Amino acid sequence: MASLAASMDAEPPEQHAPSAPSVFVVTGGSHGIGFAACDALATQASPCVVIFIGQDMDRGQAAEAKLRRSHLEAQFFFVCVDVSDESCGELILQCLWKNCGSRSLISGLLNNAAMNDRESPIARVLAVNVDGVRALSATLLPHMRGGAVIVNMVNDACVLEASSGAARLALTAATDLATFEEAREHCLASWSERARTAQAKHDPCGWGDKTYTSSKMLLAALTRVQYADARFVEHKVTVVGADPGWCRTRMTEGKSAPLSAAEGADTPVWLLLEAIKLCSQAGDGKEVEPNFQRLASGIYFERTCYPWDRRYR
Repeated sequence: MASLAASMDAEPPEQHAPSAPSVFVVTGGSHGIGFAACDALATQASPCVVIFIGQDMDRGQAAEAKLRRSHLEAQFFFVCVDVSDESCGELILQCLWKNCGSRSLISGLLNNAAMNDRESPIARVLAVNVDGVRALSATLLPHMRGGAVIVNMVNDACVLEASSGAARLALTAATDLATFEEAREHCLASWSERARTAQAKHDPCGWGDKTYTSSKMLLAALTRVQYADARFVEHKVTVVGADPGWCRTRMTEGKSAPLSAAEGADTPVWLLLEAIKLCSQAGDGKEVEPNFQRLASGIYFERTCYPWDRRYR
């Protein structure tokens, strides 16, 4: 935690030259929407560097080789690590510095990795879907360029209108990291009570009947908090949510999802590419324009921004 606190309190980095290739980090990038995002970034933003992480060494190395064969002008580096691992951020930075130099800065982060395992306890689901996002964003923040974008993957079940009761009150009250932590603890307590009474589908508090849904509600709240957090604003980094829609991935295997992984990656990639436009103003030590936060706070679906408080599809 000490190193994490030090990262958050660090001074914003000196800006890099605009000619340096854009660097993107994608979690869960060895398959599905994450892999499609890596592929699209290389197609639309080359020359660029894409560092992606995953838990499976064989799958990750195969994805890296496939991407390198398809995109000769881009550089890809796979890091085998679980996003919930405390070393995740440091391993990514080591990869960045080793391959791109110690002064290289990140233009965009796509927090795509997630788990939807009904058998896993709520604490494990939150560790991947929420806590990992929070820790990784905090660790990489001091090493991001002014104007960079962090995209957190959410969905329409995250909006406040989809919650109810005490859960909605807790999520609405989450306006900073302290009140967000209170909402997280409320969620944990709700699921602990359901486990104690063997009533997993009975949800008197409004957190939904799936741990995945609960985690995405909290991730939406975290995204809203990060957007306004003084440390992200100081570093001129914008945090937004992206809804990929219902896509055909390993998570939806056997279901009739209408969208391909590539279609699901379109909006997140579009948001990351906005970072290139903003970072191009931050070269040669110059500050980005004061209105750098031109991406509005909200959930982006089909390249359109929707407010956090009501359903949009």
